[in-house]
Amino acid sequence: MCSSRKLTLYTLISMATIRKKVSRGHVYWQIVESRRVGGKPRPIVLEHLGSAEKLLQRLREAPGVPTKAKVIQFGALTALWEIAQELDVVGIIDAQVPKRYQGLSCGQYMLLAALNRCVNASSKASLYEWYRTTVLQRLLPTSKRSLSSQRFWDHMSSIDGNHIQAIEQ
Repeated sequence: MCSSRKLTLYTLISMATIRKKVSRGHVYWQIVESRRVGGKPRPIVLEHLGSAEKLLQRLREAPGVPTKAKVIQFGALTALWEIAQELDVVGIIDAQVPKRYQGLSCGQYMLLAALNRCVNASSKASLYEWYRTTVLQRLLPTSKRSLSSQRFWDHMSSIDGNHIQAIEQ
């Protein structure tokens, strides 16, 4: 596996670990994640789990029930994203429909719309609501404002029949 692919997968997966903490002679457990603060890696506490006894008690009370979780669409979108990257879908569209660099390009809007249609078709007005529940937040970061239906239609109005024929070629 090439190093850039490892980096992509690393950034997509949260790398939290469980750490033992001794305070006043008592052992406590924490879930920590390593993040860069001021350019240096630092452990950031995500959750205090308490003592081993308390943790065991919590696990027995509600086995298999997470206290909190963030569910995002990952598999299908990541696979489709990789295919789009290999085919250079965005580059092909942008070569035919250029615009000044400001926010997302026409190719990026078209790709987001296509991905949305593939996995969970929604209206352009609710595109951002869908986007924020997916891995696309990490693959193609953008703002709520740039994913408004008006911004989408502004970009789509710049594509005509000649552009579409050239893109298809």
